[in-house]
Amino acid sequence: MITGAGPSWIERLFRIALLVKGIDGAAELIGAVILLVFSGVMVIREYVVLRRKRLSAGR
Repeated sequence: MITGAGPSWIERLFRIALLVKGIDGAAELIGAVILLVFSGVMVIREYVVLRRKRLSAGR
C-alpha cells in the first residue's frame, strides 16, 4: 500500500462487510431478547388464565 493514500477498494469492501455483519448481529441479539421477553409474558399470561379457570371451576 502506498503511504498517505486512502484505503484500497478491498479494504473498504472488508470494512463495509464487517459493518453489515455487526448490524446483523445486533439485530439478531435484539430479536432474541424481544422473543425471550414476549414468550415469558405469554407463558405467565397462560398460567394466569389456567389458574383462574381452575379457581372458578372449584366454586
